[in-house]
Amino acid sequence: HVSAYDLQIQPGTAFGYWYGAARPQLMNNEKIKFSSKLLPVLPTEDEAADLYIETSRVLQKSGYEHYEISSYSRLGRSTHN
Repeated sequence: HVSAYDLQIQPGTAFGYWYGAARPQLMNNEKIKFSSKLLPVLPTEDEAADLYIETSRVLQKSGYEHYEISSYSRLGRSTHN
């Protein structure tokens, strides 16, 4: 089973606050240090859509069945979702 979710950073959450503090630099596609760690530049909306399509293509080509929005399985649908 593979769950391939797109990371969404929401305002008002702890992660949104933490990541948002570095946003001005990230918007310029720069990797910056924040709390002694490098923060990655997140993909644009179009890049994220392309990654979703490519992920689906690769998994289905590898024998995974696509079900629900982000779930893939080789041995039938998972019941834990």
